[in-house]
Amino acid sequence: MFRTSPPSAEPITLAEAKTQIRVDAEQIDEDGLIQAFISAAREFAETFTGLEIDGQTIKDDLGQTYPLPHSIRAAMLLMIEFLYENRGDESKAVPSGIEALLRFYRIRKGCA
Repeated sequence: MFRTSPPSAEPITLAEAKTQIRVDAEQIDEDGLIQAFISAAREFAETFTGLEIDGQTIKDDLGQTYPLPHSIRAAMLLMIEFLYENRGDESKAVPSGIEALLRFYRIRKGCA
């Protein structure tokens, strides 16, 4: 899957991300950074699974659209938390739990 245009909406709102990372909703000085982590988490999920994520839907490689599964949302929230807590530390590997939540939805290319 290669996205040719940005999604119409991110699957995780800024408010949801702030709740996940325990940042007060009134604190706005890091909103841009958190928004970037939301996009990065979506991009990671898209790259890992091969699905296109747009708002609350996913699209497979055949172009069929389905509701966004809770486990993909959970993986993205965990990824946002991971990125926020480890900003500036490139030595940390992505937690295996994030990949485990996404693995079921991974599209296998070239498999019969």
